[in-house]
Amino acid sequence: MKVLSSVKERIFIYSMLFFAVLSFIVSVSNSVNRLDFSYNYKWVLICFVSVLFIVLALKVKNVSAVQRIAVYIFVWGILPLSGFTSAGLVAPSLSYTFLLLIFVSYLMKGWERIFLDFSVIFINLAITVAFMKFPESFKTMDAQEQAFDWLVTVPVVSVFMSFLLIVFERAYDKERKLHKDKTDRLRELSFTDFLTGLYNRVHMEEKLALVHNIYTRTGAPYTVIMIDIDFFKRYNDMYGHPAGDEVLKKFSRILKNRITRNTDWVYRYGGEEFLILLGFSDEKAALVVAEEIQEDLKKECIPHESSRIKPYLTVSMGIASVDNTAADPRDVIKLSDVALYQSKETGRNRISVSNS
Repeated sequence: MKVLSSVKERIFIYSMLFFAVLSFIVSVSNSVNRLDFSYNYKWVLICFVSVLFIVLALKVKNVSAVQRIAVYIFVWGILPLSGFTSAGLVAPSLSYTFLLLIFVSYLMKGWERIFLDFSVIFINLAITVAFMKFPESFKTMDAQEQAFDWLVTVPVVSVFMSFLLIVFERAYDKERKLHKDKTDRLRELSFTDFLTGLYNRVHMEEKLALVHNIYTRTGAPYTVIMIDIDFFKRYNDMYGHPAGDEVLKKFSRILKNRITRNTDWVYRYGGEEFLILLGFSDEKAALVVAEEIQEDLKKECIPHESSRIKPYLTVSMGIASVDNTAADPRDVIKLSDVALYQSKETGRNRISVSNS
């Protein structure tokens, strides 16, 4: 048997099961009450149709098509038939109509939902007018038979409607959570570099504005570390781009393991360049972090035979911290970039601190 993964599929099965059980109970009660079969034909039909749609929904792949067909049959077929008794024009019919409107509104969408909702209203009005004009066309019950019909059907309908409303509420809550999770995931993907899993520039702009705003209000410093892998083009030329991608991933893991505070963030700035944003940190704290990163990379000892300075992979870094002259956070990044350039010009595998 197919697993019902969709919330709508489960709601559809519950609704069909309700109609099947209700019609069966009413058919039995009408037989016990010794009513003529003409009161029972619609209930037998509803029971048969409901069971048929349950089987189809569990067997076929295109469940949405089964749902649409079922809704149309119930609105344009079964609903008119249910009105051709005097009992069908009073309390039970109101309950069925209310349930059917919920059924339509949840399973259908767009113009079909509007069309079918208005169809339910139109059919009920048409049956009422027909009863007023041609009462002899309707099967009638005496007061005792009608009371028995109500006692059987109304409690069943009321209990199931309460159950179904609870299921709807939970279904909507689940769907909201699923949509929220998807939205959060998409937001995370929009902030993440695909190759390394580090944050990208979009996220950097947001957090940089945040820490700068905190700085302007409280004076709490923040620092940027700009990092560049030394002779990375030579590495790609010698080992190939797939190997270069693996190096970027390995170095990203080193950065992730080192940067653990929730006020610090690591970014792939572009190509082989990385950026670390340290909130609530000055240049001295950043220098300690930079030295630790260099030590971690040295322990990793990634071979780089085409490097001009070491036989293993190295990085150059530039550090800049916000000061009273930084009116724009992008100035801090520019200063860290200048410091990085100084590290490259003075031999690479170095850490330079901006003296702004």
